[in-house]
Amino acid sequence: MPILPIPITRYLVPDQQPTAPDGFTPVATTITQGLPQTIPLDGTYRLVLVVPTGLAITWRDAAPDTLVTTSDDELAAQPDHALDFETLLSRCPAQLQVRLTAGGVAATLPLVEGLRQVVPLGNGRLEILCLSWTITAGSMRGAGDFGSRISLAWRYADQPAPTFAPPPLNPYLLARLQWDDLSWL
Repeated sequence: MPILPIPITRYLVPDQQPTAPDGFTPVATTITQGLPQTIPLDGTYRLVLVVPTGLAITWRDAAPDTLVTTSDDELAAQPDHALDFETLLSRCPAQLQVRLTAGGVAATLPLVEGLRQVVPLGNGRLEILCLSWTITAGSMRGAGDFGSRISLAWRYADQPAPTFAPPPLNPYLLARLQWDDLSWL
């Protein structure tokens, strides 16, 4: 019996940047008004990009094009020693806040490339997919075009899938059962 590969593909970092799936509305914004940056979605909801680092003096003294956080780091291979305690502390906790246009925060989401996040709302659900971002020190200080940008996609997730099928059988189970007639699948 052949040895099947370990099913960890869904946990691995993809080798390419994510794209907006069908049914999602793509939004690309250049950050020119500084942070926090408001990203309107529709008449009811908006996103607010915030990076609460607590390092105002650091960003004030840094060159405007100094990189604060980028999604490119999430696709790059990291050596084992790169994930020490100091490295984890130095990552900026960029967040997206889902806000009602009338006021109030509905949810706060971490900025993670390629992660589809669902926000339950009073009358439905909102699904947000962050595609890429780059935030520089100049945008942390104030208005101006310093090369900061964010790209994401969103949709209302209140509609069911158009088709439904039972989940596929685990290949390990099929190999253990050793059935000759699999026509019923």
